[in-house]
Amino acid sequence: SLNLENIPSVLGNLKNLKTLSIYGPKLRAIPDSIGNLSNLENLSLSLYSAETLPEEIGNLSNLKVLWLKLPDSGKLPKGLERLHEIEVLTLRGSDIETLPRFIEQSSKLRSLSLGWCNQLKNIKTIGKCQDLDSLSVSQCKGIHLPDEIGNLAKLRYLDIGGNVIELIPESVGKLSKLEYLDLSLNEIIYLPESMGSLNKLEELDVTCNWEVVLPKSLKDL
Repeated sequence: SLNLENIPSVLGNLKNLKTLSIYGPKLRAIPDSIGNLSNLENLSLSLYSAETLPEEIGNLSNLKVLWLKLPDSGKLPKGLERLHEIEVLTLRGSDIETLPRFIEQSSKLRSLSLGWCNQLKNIKTIGKCQDLDSLSVSQCKGIHLPDEIGNLAKLRYLDIGGNVIELIPESVGKLSKLEYLDLSLNEIIYLPESMGSLNKLEELDVTCNWEVVLPKSLKDL
């Protein structure tokens, strides 16, 4: 945790660093030299004042875990498209309205968590992330769950709680490996009959919706 407004560029001299976590309530910028941390594998940045990140973050070719907290107006750098080793991505905040291209292009991505992205509306391209094991999209008030969610055949964990979702697509029934499903804190009225196909489902949370009508097919689970 830092009360600094800027981090010295000498940060980039730590060439053997593998894990870096920065929490900066007043921090306005991350130095470009962060791109010199060629061995970095785990990066966590909680930024409340910085509007963007340096493009040089795309030089972190060994990065596997990325956790970002940005203000609502925060912008993601295009350099993220060069991070091909990302396996776990968590994004809190930012001005994204659709899924960034680098997410759908990340062939090694296994876990994706998006939260408090207040301008996020369209996540249709999530269907291209077919190796996802875990997906959380919460507190993003403008989204709906697209039919393409059914393409995520390896998904075991799905959390879409805390949105304003009204309809769950029939394609959810294709998630044959799903074990956990959180639909809480939405505006769902009924669930599709196709959910009866989720024979590996162990936990279902539908609290704090309307009076949800459960499909008859669930009795077979």
